[in-house]
Amino acid sequence: MKPSRASRWRAGVLILVHVLIAAHIVQWWYSGRDGGVRSTLSPIEPSESMYTLRDGAVNAGFVVFAVGILSTVLLGRWFCGWACHVVALQDLCAWMMKKCGVYPKPFRTRLLLWVPLILALYMFVWPTFHRLALTPGFEAAGVEMPLWMGRSAPFPGFEGHFVVEDFWATFPPWYIAVPFLFICGFVTVYFLGGKGFCTYGCPYGGFFAPLDRFSPGRIVVNEDCHQCGHCTAACTSNVRVHEEVRDYGAVVDPGCMKCLDCVSVCPNGALSFSFTAPAVLKRPASDAARERRKQPSRLYDMELRHEVWLLAFFLAALFSIRGWLDMVPLLLAAGLASVVTFGVWKTFGLWRDPNVRAQNIQLKLKGRVRPAGWVWVLLTIAMVGVCAWSAWTRSLHWRAELKWATTLGVGSQAPYTPGFVAPPGVRREAEGALELLRRAGPRGEGGWGWSHTGHRLRVRAWLELVVGDYASAERSIAAIFDAERRVDPVLSADLLKIGAALGRTPEATAAVFDGLIASRERPGALYLGRAVLAGMMGDHAKALELAPKALDEGPASDPATISNTLKLMLQMGLVADATSIAERAVELRPKNTDLRFTLALAYVFGERPDDAVRELGRVLERRPEDLASLTLMAQVLDAMEKPEEAKAYAERIRKIHERSSGAGAR
Repeated sequence: MKPSRASRWRAGVLILVHVLIAAHIVQWWYSGRDGGVRSTLSPIEPSESMYTLRDGAVNAGFVVFAVGILSTVLLGRWFCGWACHVVALQDLCAWMMKKCGVYPKPFRTRLLLWVPLILALYMFVWPTFHRLALTPGFEAAGVEMPLWMGRSAPFPGFEGHFVVEDFWATFPPWYIAVPFLFICGFVTVYFLGGKGFCTYGCPYGGFFAPLDRFSPGRIVVNEDCHQCGHCTAACTSNVRVHEEVRDYGAVVDPGCMKCLDCVSVCPNGALSFSFTAPAVLKRPASDAARERRKQPSRLYDMELRHEVWLLAFFLAALFSIRGWLDMVPLLLAAGLASVVTFGVWKTFGLWRDPNVRAQNIQLKLKGRVRPAGWVWVLLTIAMVGVCAWSAWTRSLHWRAELKWATTLGVGSQAPYTPGFVAPPGVRREAEGALELLRRAGPRGEGGWGWSHTGHRLRVRAWLELVVGDYASAERSIAAIFDAERRVDPVLSADLLKIGAALGRTPEATAAVFDGLIASRERPGALYLGRAVLAGMMGDHAKALELAPKALDEGPASDPATISNTLKLMLQMGLVADATSIAERAVELRPKNTDLRFTLALAYVFGERPDDAVRELGRVLERRPEDLASLTLMAQVLDAMEKPEEAKAYAERIRKIHERSSGAGAR
């Protein structure tokens, strides 16, 4: 078989894709060379579309994904073959394996092919359906939506988000990314075939594959085909090309990624890319072809009844592995679940069949399980055990959060009120949730799960407040400072309230803050809380010393900390200092509307209404329905004795409230 010229062109294109990715990262890094804020084009990754659909943030990833989907309708599934960096990784791994004499055999099933579409609908369709159809449906029926179905926030409207400052904000850390690339590259390719992850775990392919069925662009055949099989041997997408063109006159398999390797290696030039009837309209070209297509057993690795329980196991494994140790994201979980499912299938074969191989590993021969087979069984049992443990722990988390949700009705400030006693039903739910979290926690806390992080620590702290265990709540909040690099300054205020509830003097609470600050590497939010305390104690000199320190971790790294610090300084009367810092922050981040709003607020405190109106106008250019900015603008204009202009902004506020009320009624 002659080498494929198309593969060389495609390799060059995919290398160029990676060069552009590297250039993107370098540009972001280089943009902050002078000490300013790093900024660059938002990540060109299809998963960024989730933020567009959920938050209205139109970004580069959404545009690229939309272009890929629309072009697939015309050209077929070309994006996967010519523009995807994960495909490049899989092809590289397959090439390296072949150089070592390993030729992975594709894993062929009917039902698992639906997994990418299920993942795509979950990631990109379910949130919008939940917000626009499910929630209004329950409201119209006058029925309260069950807590386990979640809640949807109102859609904020679309807004451009093409420039970002924290390039890595939506990417997993390296200790997740590296295993992901290894599993989606070497592991899935070895066990599932050349495009194993694309076939059984990629949600983007979940859209591309169905749309390919409606595309007129596909590989077609002329009368010179001799059925030599070179095309199928060259295909890295696990498509049986010679059979497809024999029976349909074209490749109809949606797994075809238009790599053109089959076209390039055909010794008779019988194949080409052309426009013809979409696959959905194609029928077998002859009676013999129709008869062949009625015998699916020769195309798949197992019977349909076995695939049913295998799909059920895959979905259970996916649920179990996702969120394992609070780290494994959805796509990595899909890759791992597919490998575990493959392992379970082969283990079942060891019990049923006389001869079993896993690629080039002989597991069982002539009825005798070989040593490699026993190792395979042990590894499979271990992986299934990990899945079971993770499923048990995650079910406890889920049940605890349902109970936590029922306690929120007491109000956000009630547990801090002296003498607060939760109603018996609420207290019972809080105690039950705490017990579930204890069991789901690490061994050191009496559980059998893993350490709590982030949101779950906040949940635990709230539940401890509800039951009146202020000392434990204080420890939980302190643990959040260790678990999160960026901490909501509200937590510092919570520590103040807890200190008051415990009967501490202001000086004793200050000592608690000082101890926490001394033990943390990134104490920015704690400095803010300590400044709040100093202001409450009347020590404005100390507050002035501490508040700016909340910015020392990099005034460009956390706009929320900057904004909250400046608002605190304004409340304490440190107007000139706050205004100076705000102007510098806006100079570094001219497109950040939160900082511009804070600067406008500083101008209001400093009795500079013209400057405040100017900054608020810039905020409203980007966020025309921001109620806080509209309200402040109306107040400033009214104070400037411009009643007509103030009335116009008040009218805009009224219309927004009317629309919101109407949407809620619907």
